[in-house]
Amino acid sequence: EVGVLSQRDAIYDGILGCLMLSTNLTIFVFIQIHRTLRKEKEYILLGMLVFFNSILGALLMYQAYYQFTFEPIAQVLSRSYCFRHPHIIFIPATAVIISLILPFMALDRLIAVIRPMYYYTLDRHCACKLAAVILAIYVGICLFLNISGRSGAPVTPHCHPLEIYNHNTILFQLITVSMGHFASVIIYLLVIVALRRQIRDMNEKSEKRDLIISTSPIIIDRRHRIERTFGVFAVATFLLMVLPTAILAVFEFFGDDHPDIVRIHALSLYRVALKFCAMNPTLNVVAYALKHKQIYNGLRQVFTKKHPSTARLVTHSQHKSVSQTEKMLKKTPTVKSVAT
Repeated sequence: EVGVLSQRDAIYDGILGCLMLSTNLTIFVFIQIHRTLRKEKEYILLGMLVFFNSILGALLMYQAYYQFTFEPIAQVLSRSYCFRHPHIIFIPATAVIISLILPFMALDRLIAVIRPMYYYTLDRHCACKLAAVILAIYVGICLFLNISGRSGAPVTPHCHPLEIYNHNTILFQLITVSMGHFASVIIYLLVIVALRRQIRDMNEKSEKRDLIISTSPIIIDRRHRIERTFGVFAVATFLLMVLPTAILAVFEFFGDDHPDIVRIHALSLYRVALKFCAMNPTLNVVAYALKHKQIYNGLRQVFTKKHPSTARLVTHSQHKSVSQTEKMLKKTPTVKSVAT
């Protein structure tokens, strides 16, 4: 019987897993070694996301290794033997938890855009508590998959998550991943709408010469850059995650009616969808790193071996003080003469 993944698929998945692991692990290590970044709310959530992305990349590499090492010599496998390999539980669990982290990250950015003063007054412990809740949910998902996967037939032809878990469990995983990423896409679009509204208001006030500091071309250009970044996030997430997993969920939903035909098409689609899904965490993190000045300047400092004193890492706390200064200047009646 043909397995879920062929040898060629295993090569592709191993390469994608290696790219995912290297890019996400680089960002994670960079955040941890810079004290000014790891204390910020945004970077706590980003660090948690790239941490789980790194785990998923390592698991894809292990799945490719298993496909080459153990799968060709296996005939009939016991279910308990399959659970000795980490990719059986942790690939679906990690995919689900990433789909839960992304909407919170997108919501974090939305609040920062529409209510910046309120966002900067929030305690960073809120993000730490959210990270603790996410970890607890992750442990719960792993325990659930362990119990659900062991309740099937004692033997299985292949050690793969699609072969181990039952119809309802796989359908739940696919729907959760698809809906979680779709929710993040919706929030990304709301962020873009809010940014465009701010840019339009700034341009109108600039024409009336009512605003001096906050209509600086640098600030407007920054908002345009952030808008383009979230546009990349929304398009990549929708095309690489939402559509493939949604189609897989539809195939899985109708799998009980025509199990043989649907299984053949579903496995073919899975081979393609997995490659797209593996690309999304890599491309989005690279786009985030290139567009985000704190991370971009820091990585440039690391790879060009510049002295740490030459690198400028502007944190949210510094942005907060600047925003408060701008607010005080707006209330001062002599702001025009001062600016002049």
